[in-house]
Amino acid sequence: MTQMISTVAVDQCAAEACGDNRHAISIIHGLGIEYEWSERDALRDLRVFHGCVNVPVRLPAYIRSVK
Repeated sequence: MTQMISTVAVDQCAAEACGDNRHAISIIHGLGIEYEWSERDALRDLRVFHGCVNVPVRLPAYIRSVK
């Protein structure tokens, strides 16, 4: 796990395709990631989480780090 603050995005369509039907916030909480705030990107069906800490090095395919 890293303590560096980062931004991660959960692709809800890709999560469902992988069999994970939980809400993006539940997915993030399940991984132990803490965040400051989130926003929905309706155009790309993403939920973007800002100010994240405790981000695992290995993430599911439907979660990516945003630069």
